Amino acid sequence: MKFLKADVGVIMMKKIFLMMMTILLTVANSADAAEHFVKPRLLIAEIANYGVNELKHEVAANLYYALEKNLSEDFNIESRQLLANLGGEPIADTSIFSTIHMDAVAHGSLYRRELVNSNVKNYADSVVGLKNAKKNSKRKSDGKAYKLTASISPRVTELGKIYGVDYLLFCDVRDADALRKNSNLTVNNLRGKKVKVEMEYYLVNVKTGKVFEGQTFDRAINLDTNAIAKSYGKKFGVDDVVNFVMERHAQQIEKNIDKKALKAVGA
Repeated sequence: MKFLKADVGVIMMKKIFLMMMTILLTVANSADAAEHFVKPRLLIAEIANYGVNELKHEVAANLYYALEKNLSEDFNIESRQLLANLGGEPIADTSIFSTIHMDAVAHGSLYRRELVNSNVKNYADSVVGLKNAKKNSKRKSDGKAYKLTASISPRVTELGKIYGVDYLLFCDVRDADALRKNSNLTVNNLRGKKVKVEMEYYLVNVKTGKVFEGQTFDRAINLDTNAIAKSYGKKFGVDDVVNFVMERHAQQIEKNIDKKALKAVGA
């Protein structure tokens, strides 16, 4: 009986040892995988207003910053604004970005001819046509990816190689300057003011030319004045409010890209 008990003890010790080794190997493999995981690269390609209003430079600049900050957990970020500040783009003719942006807008279900400027109207009429544009606009934004114009996709792939990125992100900001009508906003007089900010964004997979379109918006919202005051002080101005709103939109874009867009365009 003593021999049997000793034998059982040895077997149990071996089992415990094997279990411990398995756990250690699992942890080591997980750490090794995490170490070698490379985040995809994304270029914030263009922030514009393709509606009828002019987009203020500082609004676009702060949205660039907010997107960089919020998307950095999911991507290695390149920003055209940053590249320009560091000495320029790697390509001479940067109008290609506006062309890609307009192409994504024209093929999407969010396109409304009456709400865009003449450049987008003319482009959409030429590549999509009025009939197809109306058809697309009746389609619900269902989260499914769609293709860019066939002649545009190779240029997108080329840009991906030049900039060393996997995805391009475009943002079309609408009505962000509406707040500027109230130029002396403070924690006291902001109450009751209506804010309307709409934003459409387009994530493009450079290898496939597939696009995901999304939309974020604030309509007649009650801004959290305490949160704004905490960040900018009680005597915050209209620019501070706009920046606060841009930050919130950037957070929503990051959330939507993580949950929907990457899967739709083929991560």
